[in-house]
Amino acid sequence: MLQDRQIDRAHWRFSAKIDDKGDFVIEGQVIGRVFSDDAWEHEWELRVERDSVPALLVLLGGEPDQDVLDVVEAHWLSTEGAGLEELITGSEIPSNLEVWDRPA
Repeated sequence: MLQDRQIDRAHWRFSAKIDDKGDFVIEGQVIGRVFSDDAWEHEWELRVERDSVPALLVLLGGEPDQDVLDVVEAHWLSTEGAGLEELITGSEIPSNLEVWDRPA
């Protein structure tokens, strides 16, 4: 699933997937003038390992028989994932967040 749109002075891309190892992965990118008057590129990847995906589903408000990607799409994708990163990294669910910033 993917969000790809222009908001104000920036281009936002956001996707969530289950990779080939079964890990839940969120990837995001913002290019533009969001954080200052200079153009920047901000990218991030948040990964939750396969064994923790059932706990993630509960954290996101899903039911045990739901697909985690369906829950993300229904409840988080329309807001470019606003708050999703903080919810996951602020929980006890093990996750790995990588962030890259550079001038565009």
